[in-house]
Amino acid sequence: MSSKIPRKIIQANLYLEKDELAQLIDNMEIEKWKLLTQFLCLSGLRIGELIALDDKDVDKVEGGYIRISKTYSLPLKIITSPKTESSAREVFIQPELAECIKEMRRIIQTEKIQYNHSSGLFYPNINGGYLNYDSYRQYFCEHTKAITGRRITPHACRHTFLVTTGMLKL
Repeated sequence: MSSKIPRKIIQANLYLEKDELAQLIDNMEIEKWKLLTQFLCLSGLRIGELIALDDKDVDKVEGGYIRISKTYSLPLKIITSPKTESSAREVFIQPELAECIKEMRRIIQTEKIQYNHSSGLFYPNINGGYLNYDSYRQYFCEHTKAITGRRITPHACRHTFLVTTGMLKL
């Protein structure tokens, strides 16, 4: 008797369907995590790549780019080189992603004032340090389980990557 999980079941946990993603976004109460989810789905970045981003790595306007040159190693809690040689890249900022970035920066600016920090990170925690992946993962997994009935990790956002304009609205 084989205990191997069927490939179809494994693949179902790799991404979110359009309606599942819309429900997930609608049901996320924490705005910071909601925007993070939108950003990951719109950009296709890995979570470690986002955590490692400096604000200067992300252009401020639509039509600009996000420059990926490093990643945050979750197990080691350090910045390392990208996962693969081809992982160092530029990601185009389409209109929906530009709007998401604008909202993310608004939240971070508020936190900088409220918690008195001056972090150069693109999306830091409230103290200006690296975002806590475990907190986000737990929140994301709980919400995807409640909405889809499946336990899906934030890496699924990379596979959900939306390239069609208008599929995800803020």
